[in-house]
Amino acid sequence: DNIHQENFLKRQLHPDIARLLLSELTATALKPIKDHDYACSLNDIYESIANSKTVTDIFAALRNIIINACTQNAISSDQYRKQSITDYINTNFTDPDFSVSKMAEDINLSPNYLSAQFRTLFNTTIISYVTSMRIELAAELLSTTDLSINEIALKCGFSGSDTLNRSFKRKFHITPSKYRGSYKS
Repeated sequence: DNIHQENFLKRQLHPDIARLLLSELTATALKPIKDHDYACSLNDIYESIANSKTVTDIFAALRNIIINACTQNAISSDQYRKQSITDYINTNFTDPDFSVSKMAEDINLSPNYLSAQFRTLFNTTIISYVTSMRIELAAELLSTTDLSINEIALKCGFSGSDTLNRSFKRKFHITPSKYRGSYKS
């Protein structure tokens, strides 16, 4: 807006200079779009600029391009963050020493910021999410292996069978032993 105000409204640029400035601004606005895989088509962008009748219309088109690119970038940034968080959890959820502090340290975020971001992205807490993954793995192991409940608890990242029993019963309203029994019958 300042470039438009200063160069096209306050003072009259020579038409060749104005064309050059608009060309440079357009190239600058389009560079992030060319460098990333955004949903908008470059042909549509060029067409909207070419169909602009006035300098003000061109600036409006450029402003829309920049706003759309920033919005797309914010979305892909959220997707990247969500993917990196889930990758970390999928790799580490069975570690009995898993903690929000350790996770935050490993991915270079503060624990409070990580927790807030996680809640925003997943609508639950990190510990609830990890516990749920551990319980799902335990349920799978109970139904497909003959490992003892204590061995399953340790394989899933629980500190022992008591912790697994409490968490499992909270989710399935049945003990791991009875759950296993329902698959053996």
